Amino acid sequence: MSAAEAMARDLVSRATHRTIGLPSRGVEIALLDWGGSGPLALLHHANGFCKGMWAEVADAIRGRFHVVAMDARGHGDSSRPDDPRAYQWHHFAEDLVAVAAHLAHERGGKPVALGIGHSFGGTAMIGAAARRPRLFERLLLVDPVVPPPPS
Repeated sequence: MSAAEAMARDLVSRATHRTIGLPSRGVEIALLDWGGSGPLALLHHANGFCKGMWAEVADAIRGRFHVVAMDARGHGDSSRPDDPRAYQWHHFAEDLVAVAAHLAHERGGKPVALGIGHSFGGTAMIGAAARRPRLFERLLLVDPVVPPPPS
């Protein structure tokens, strides 16, 4: 194992592994909660990645934020619906809304102060914020994908 891999594993091991059941959505979403002081930062990975990719970012910002990263449905430790239609773009945004609302409720109703999304995760952030604008104070989107228009 390289030094970089060892460091990443150490950072992930510092997080609390959690899940949020979303029975109305038919999924269970896995989270890494790094804690930290300050308002909530919610991080969403790129397609084919998982919540652990955020370990170094989480470590860097947890002095200013309470940092939580999520696995999208079908990724990492989140559940994997069998129906291919369960992976349409809108499902990812709606899952993110449900996770953000759950976390906001845990924190006394305060909105997500910072939503960070990379690529596919950025697209999910855009979709979630479009559905519930007051749930997010600000977004940081790294190379979000532009989804195809609805047919």
